[in-house]
Amino acid sequence: MIREGDFFVYLKVVLQTLAPRYRPEDVYIGNLFGAIGALNSGITTMLDWSHIMQSPEHADAAIKGLSDSGMRAVFAHGDPVVPFVDWWNPKSELRHPSDARRVRKQYFNSDDQLLTMAMALRGPEYSSWETAVDDLAFARELGLRSTIHMGVPGAKPGAVSALNNAKLLGPDITHVHTLRCSEDEIQMIADSGGSVSSSSATELMSGQGFPSLQRWLRHGVRPSLSTDNESRMPTDLFTQMRALVMTDHILETQRVIKEGGKPILVPVRDVLEFATIEGARTLGLDRKIGSLTPGNQADVILLDLDALNVMPVNDAVSSAVLICNPSNVSWVFVDGQMKKREGKLVGFDVERAKRLMTESHAFLTRGLDQSGAIKSD
Repeated sequence: MIREGDFFVYLKVVLQTLAPRYRPEDVYIGNLFGAIGALNSGITTMLDWSHIMQSPEHADAAIKGLSDSGMRAVFAHGDPVVPFVDWWNPKSELRHPSDARRVRKQYFNSDDQLLTMAMALRGPEYSSWETAVDDLAFARELGLRSTIHMGVPGAKPGAVSALNNAKLLGPDITHVHTLRCSEDEIQMIADSGGSVSSSSATELMSGQGFPSLQRWLRHGVRPSLSTDNESRMPTDLFTQMRALVMTDHILETQRVIKEGGKPILVPVRDVLEFATIEGARTLGLDRKIGSLTPGNQADVILLDLDALNVMPVNDAVSSAVLICNPSNVSWVFVDGQMKKREGKLVGFDVERAKRLMTESHAFLTRGLDQSGAIKSD
């Protein structure tokens, strides 16, 4: 079962079994439903790591789903993922789909809009070296930032070192996860001006390892947070913030038991920044959003601190990071446009979205058992 399995179970069920079944309409409702859920939980901006680009129609549907939600989003054009063994392996010579050029021209001529574009690349962990170099060059030719998985289970190590030795690292790369990158590689990321994204709760649930705040900060890297996927974790940053805080406490407690002294714990205000301004910096949007700064665009959420689960409040930041959940998200604005008011979504046909999701889920899981395998007759 995917909810009880590790990273490799997720790969088998989602990417190898379900992904080949996805029609454009499934991609559309997946993005629309996911975006509405994110807005409801207080996420105003989301990067869609869209590695379901089976056809141009799949790309168009993904963009339409994001657009119809009205949220601020970065569409990260990925690979087709089908067949999985051809696209995601360390010897793959399949280049990133050239349709990304059409998508860039058709939808993203301007970066001054709610939807912007990036590239979701496999990188040298999941493709041949020549392919990884060509894909990164393609992204830079299109003038797009790249997001790449680095240091994940089962992948060949040393991807960051290889890119660094070839002088290909840069501030336009977001390194996703990095849990199994070496200390030297974390420093290489810092020196290149690159960013790191961690989905702490999802990484723990998938058995990828402990996301170590101390290690990133030691090298001058301030991570951003993501949710990764919804197969076992909710789409909210409260869960991810708390997982990061708890992991920091666990690792520091273990260090003190081993070495003595006192734990050095990351302040909760810093963790709130990882979920806000650092996310904006990772996406290259920190001059527009991520902080309540005069001149920035009005992406704002308001939390209800009079709710039973948070009263009494001694420190608003600590309550937001350690106690709040999506039910405390009272108001949400994106670019000044109201998306949630007094705890209720505004301007969405939620019942239609639920119906489409139910139909899509029934189609995608038809004939599968609880393990994700196809049922035998």
